[in-house]
Amino acid sequence: MSITDEQLRDILKRPAIAARNPVGCPPQNAIAQPNVGHEPLAADKGKTSDRGRYSVQFELRVCRLLDIDNAYGAAKFGCDTLRYAKLIPEDNPSAIDLKVIQTKVSTKKEECTIILLTKL
Repeated sequence: MSITDEQLRDILKRPAIAARNPVGCPPQNAIAQPNVGHEPLAADKGKTSDRGRYSVQFELRVCRLLDIDNAYGAAKFGCDTLRYAKLIPEDNPSAIDLKVIQTKVSTKKEECTIILLTKL
């Protein structure tokens, strides 16, 4: 829906709407303009798609060593996070070499996960 020049001039001649309405109330004479979304999306300038291979190594420092399937399960969430952060293009075998190492530590304070990301 669009308005004519005459309608716009009429709207601009009216007193300030904000002075008549309490805060939070929509203006009484507002004309909503729908966003039809026909504008093109802007291209990412300066960024090229990086489809190279990466080596992703997770070192799990834990008090109690995990079963191998649980260790790789923990690394899955790390790989997903790296992908969402756009640090790696994909998390499939054609894009990354995944390695999971467990190191036993003596206290809970020492527990952590170290991620080593290397472009091949």
